[in-house]
Amino acid sequence: MRAAILMACSLVLASCGTSTSLITRPPEGYEALRFLQTVQMRGLLGMTWEFPAGSTWVNDRVRENDGARLWCGAYRLGSYAQAGMEQSCMVFDGRVVGVTIASNPVVFTHELPEGSFEMTRLR
Repeated sequence: MRAAILMACSLVLASCGTSTSLITRPPEGYEALRFLQTVQMRGLLGMTWEFPAGSTWVNDRVRENDGARLWCGAYRLGSYAQAGMEQSCMVFDGRVVGVTIASNPVVFTHELPEGSFEMTRLR
């Protein structure tokens, strides 16, 4: 049952239900957010969303319906060993991430702890 709930949540998030457009890579490379430590947050259905240390979220696309900049990368839904990594996108504003699902601009937000990430560029 737990696996079925995880799969359903992951499919809803991953599908996003809206169109995205790739951004042309700037000469200096795409902006990227790299997690320096694992960050966990409570979100949809009270599930734990985990962003592992070392994972990188890249700002390489926008959401077509509202032009929101999207940062895409890997997360884990649930913090136990059998939870696999999933790919999705989120909005990011300074230290606050906003997880988006379907056509909803932001379903839940979370402020990232000081020192938990760094900004970089990917070429």
